[in-house]
Amino acid sequence: MVIALIIDDGLRSRKHRKNIFNPAFNYAGAALGTHARYGTVCSIDFAGGYLELASSSRALLAHN
Repeated sequence: MVIALIIDDGLRSRKHRKNIFNPAFNYAGAALGTHARYGTVCSIDFAGGYLELASSSRALLAHN
């Protein structure tokens, strides 16, 4: 699925490819799952960095 987003065939703007290779994004998280209409769906979250909150909390704060 991610390879298909990198190729980005059929989209003139190549927005998926531009996001994946954007040098401002240093971290990414991807999830893949089933979709009722399209069969499969892929979601990618991009971040320039992250901050770890208090050590007792495992939460992260992403920022761009």
